[in-house]
Amino acid sequence: YDVSPSQELIALGIANVGGAFMQAFPVMNAFGRSAVNVEAGAKSPLSLMISAVSLVVILFAITPALFFLPKAVLSAVVLTAVAGLIDVKGAMHLWKTNRMDLFTMASAFFATLFLGVELGIIISAGTSLVIFIYLSTTPRVVRLGRVRGTVAYRPLEENSTHETVDPVRRTRILSFYGPVWFANAPKLKEEVLATAERYDVAGAAYAHRPWDAIILDCSNISFFDSTAITQLVEVHKYLMTVNIRFVLAHCNLVVIAAVTESAPDLQIFHTVHDAVIDCLNSSKKPINTLRSFFKSGAAVNRLSEAIKKREEEAKGDGLSDSD
Repeated sequence: YDVSPSQELIALGIANVGGAFMQAFPVMNAFGRSAVNVEAGAKSPLSLMISAVSLVVILFAITPALFFLPKAVLSAVVLTAVAGLIDVKGAMHLWKTNRMDLFTMASAFFATLFLGVELGIIISAGTSLVIFIYLSTTPRVVRLGRVRGTVAYRPLEENSTHETVDPVRRTRILSFYGPVWFANAPKLKEEVLATAERYDVAGAAYAHRPWDAIILDCSNISFFDSTAITQLVEVHKYLMTVNIRFVLAHCNLVVIAAVTESAPDLQIFHTVHDAVIDCLNSSKKPINTLRSFFKSGAAVNRLSEAIKKREEEAKGDGLSDSD
């Protein structure tokens, strides 16, 4: 049966609150006893009731007979049962897939082993919090390219498939992973400005830039907070001064509402491919932006027809540097 951690914690909390009015000892789960129960073949919560009744019978009827039982024997029983809780295969799997989770697990294990349960819980919780803050403030920002012969876009540097991904000529496409909030908004601004300034050394002429537009793929962005919107507006204004277009693509409704309210001049496109087409055509007022999509019913038909036509002509549209 499935065990709900939240339900277990609620049950323990209610038991302790109720026991406080009856002069009872605080109760908590016992990993050793649970492990023995599982090793015995328990399959349902009924086994817990049987275990509790058996424990009461042993305490009142058999305790004198067990008085002289060496503690080493009891320890051997507990260690034999708890040994099954040590998941070596799980640790090896984390080593291959997610070493940060392995670090959290190792810190909890060794802190509990050498410092005790309370400090082990505190240290493991603190480690998890530090890792969460680190991942939230340093999100991944990757550069996208077009999969040859399609209208799909994939990371250029991290493409693990056999697809051929080509950079789009004169256009830089960035994808930001995670929500954008005050802690990581400077990271987004830094990446976009670094992209714009990389070929602006010592006041070099803008005409020598290898691209004319920067597209931010928002498909992995769940929301922008107020600080992030402010940073976005600043980036947009700066790029306008250096004649580089900055547009958003593939946004959800939350992002659309936030950007439309705070930055009405910032263009939003339905897909990355729509943004690429418009940037390459140097259109100042794209008819296939999401604002047009919501304002005009006729725009829906135009957008559908345009996307269908582009999908049919994707192999010969000349979007990539290699085409």
